Amino acid sequence: MKKGFLNKLLVIITVLLISISFVSCGSSEPPVYEDTGLEMQIGAWVSPNIQKDSSGNYKYITLEQYQAIADSGINTIYGLYEVFDLNATMTALDLADQVGIGYYVRDPRISGLFQGVLNVQGIPDEDEVNDDYADFIDAVDDYKDHVSFKGNLIYDEPGGSLYDWLGLYNEKYSTYLPDKDFYVNLLPTYASLAQRDELNYEQYLRQYIETVNPAFVSYDHYPLMVFYEEPVLTDDFLYNLEIVSTIAHEYDLPFWTFIQTIGFTVPSGTQHRVPTEADLRWQVALSMAYGAQGIQHFCYWTPGTGTNESFDNAMIDREGNKTPLYFAAQTVNQEVLSYDEVYLQFDWQGVLTHSNESFEVVNFRMLQNRLESHARIESITSEEDVVIGTFTGPNNEDAFMVVNFNDPALGLSNKVQIDFNDAKQAIVYIKGVRTIVDLDKGVLDIELESGEGIFVIPFK
Repeated sequence: MKKGFLNKLLVIITVLLISISFVSCGSSEPPVYEDTGLEMQIGAWVSPNIQKDSSGNYKYITLEQYQAIADSGINTIYGLYEVFDLNATMTALDLADQVGIGYYVRDPRISGLFQGVLNVQGIPDEDEVNDDYADFIDAVDDYKDHVSFKGNLIYDEPGGSLYDWLGLYNEKYSTYLPDKDFYVNLLPTYASLAQRDELNYEQYLRQYIETVNPAFVSYDHYPLMVFYEEPVLTDDFLYNLEIVSTIAHEYDLPFWTFIQTIGFTVPSGTQHRVPTEADLRWQVALSMAYGAQGIQHFCYWTPGTGTNESFDNAMIDREGNKTPLYFAAQTVNQEVLSYDEVYLQFDWQGVLTHSNESFEVVNFRMLQNRLESHARIESITSEEDVVIGTFTGPNNEDAFMVVNFNDPALGLSNKVQIDFNDAKQAIVYIKGVRTIVDLDKGVLDIELESGEGIFVIPFK
């Protein structure tokens, strides 16, 4: 009897092992992504200002302030006020070296070079070009060997009439500094035709790329508004993302976009509201849904008062103190940096939108190139509007950036269901944290917070 019991037990164990084997063969391990060293550009406009104390020392260009930049998750700071003081630039570069961040130099000695060397036919005078090239080398040799020197701020928001000049300048710049950034930032869609020199926005982008031959495309668009004391969004925020991402992708260029990290009022009286953490996370998630490889904060340090615009406090106020926006931006930056090496291994393909209303918001209606469907997605349901960026990975796998599109000022969460084809599980990055989620018959069921976006990689 004892022997019979043992035989039965052996049979049961054998069946169990076979069953376990079949279960194991029916499921696969989640994709593994090695750390390739890829890093999201997280830049910021306006470095600590050049004020000095009564002893003649810089009050804010200090190791403490530059460590705060690095601690915020910003990996490249953009010089501004240093244009008035070369010694401030050199000091800032030394400090950026120490804390391990990049630094863009704004150098007045090189800002106008090559601009006067073209005749009316657009042909450069070689003698003048050579003279300006010598002046350029003489200037940048002061700082080009700094570890933190990442490039030069050349021009902000040019019109199309400057492209021939910028193209010649970039050619000379890249000859001497091939591994540094020739930094130009472009206008948004809501800029006037006059500002773009009568070019429509697609012409404005294409002519820039084809004439200047940049290594990346950067632009700004600040969507968080106040109208009659009510929060609103610019109607063309997604359209601006779409047209830049589509054209940059066509030319195989990365694109970077600015994030509104400050409240301000322009001379016309138009108000841009002070952002919240949800506002920052929303802007970043939508930019990434369109494949952005660079996020840039406007601003880090609060600009001075001698401008036509009126500024609220940025991440750091004018006295060098951290504001609530510093900690909000730090949180969002660190979320991105916790999985950027995975996200950047994927190639952007396009964007889907889904609305639960019978009518679409203006931001959706303005889109011209959104996807109608995706082979990996059977269906989408959501309580509120949702934007889904689609990507292809290094092993031809699919990934999706799913974003709650509602204005974060409304505080609306969004229950979203996505029915994936051929998927049993998914890697989901929620606020930068990697989680493995079991899919119920292929369905991802998740509630997105106001302003939240998640990066999803479904697998069998």
